[in-house]
Amino acid sequence: MLITVPALLFFAASLPPSAGIEPDARRGEEFFQQSKCASCHAPGTARDLARRLDRNYTPAALASRIWNHAPTMFAEMRKQGIAPPAVSSQQSADLFAFFYSRRYFERPGDAARGKAVFEEKGCSGCHSMTGPGTGPAVSSWGSLTDLVTFVAAMWNHAPKMKEAIAAKGGKWPEITTQNMADVLVYLQNQPAPKKAVVEFLLPSIEDGKGLFDEKCGGCHKGAAGLENKLKDETLTDVAVAMWNHASMMRQAAPDIPSVDMRKIIGYAWASQFTKPHGSVDRGKRVFEGKKCASCHGEAGSGAPSLAGLQKPFTAMDMVSVTFGHGPKMQENRKAKGTTWPVLSASEMSDLAAYLGK
Repeated sequence: MLITVPALLFFAASLPPSAGIEPDARRGEEFFQQSKCASCHAPGTARDLARRLDRNYTPAALASRIWNHAPTMFAEMRKQGIAPPAVSSQQSADLFAFFYSRRYFERPGDAARGKAVFEEKGCSGCHSMTGPGTGPAVSSWGSLTDLVTFVAAMWNHAPKMKEAIAAKGGKWPEITTQNMADVLVYLQNQPAPKKAVVEFLLPSIEDGKGLFDEKCGGCHKGAAGLENKLKDETLTDVAVAMWNHASMMRQAAPDIPSVDMRKIIGYAWASQFTKPHGSVDRGKRVFEGKKCASCHGEAGSGAPSLAGLQKPFTAMDMVSVTFGHGPKMQENRKAKGTTWPVLSASEMSDLAAYLGK
């Protein structure tokens, strides 16, 4: 039995000051309710947003999903007499934080696969579930219900583990994002932590950059800077990258308390929100291939001018555009006999880069 996620998990990650956007799940839930989204996506229904499906979410992936869902959503709103809400970029960010907090695991994990990974990677050789072993028993771990705390525990455990592996002549166990999701589901369903409540908390990151520069800035600058390393990554992606990176560090990994790790991870993850990471050239091809240019660029079409878009333009802004421009666009497409353009996450990322060029 999986651990249930509370109806609302707090998320507030302040972005770089120049962005002027601070995603907050509490505001996102309030907007979600006020906009009557819950009339279709109510808890316990087939369309409940808390259901454990498709958790590999990034801003571009969420924008893609909302965009592709728009025709069905607008039709249902018309049936219920609900006007599509106006959604600002700030509200888009708040909705993303709310949706993300409701989808804590990001990817569907599998306990059976997790058990296999835990054994194949050699974790079970030191860590038993409840009894004594070379390392602390899983039942004593206090980090399983919070991914960020788990990252801190793994990171701080890395130096001792490197020594133990070297003594045995072994190899550092690299893992994938799917491995991490599977192992967490497996461990969280062991007897000891089963009653725990999954938590998801990222505080303001105003101190995160300073801590990152202090702990990691000596190496991660220039071409190795964070802005060049993170592009549409999930929290689990960040955790896995840190784990796999620990074995390659020339110096011993600095010990980072979980309270500081939370700020660093918050900074690392949220810094992606306001930066388009797609390809302008590919975005242009998407724009033309999806026939956006048939209206946006056609005099007298009534479509908004692309010249008025804010810069930079991101996937979050595309969510705002979906609600603001979507209903009219749907009418225009129907009048011209063309279908609604479906966009993948990568196409959404590229299109946002092109529109904000």
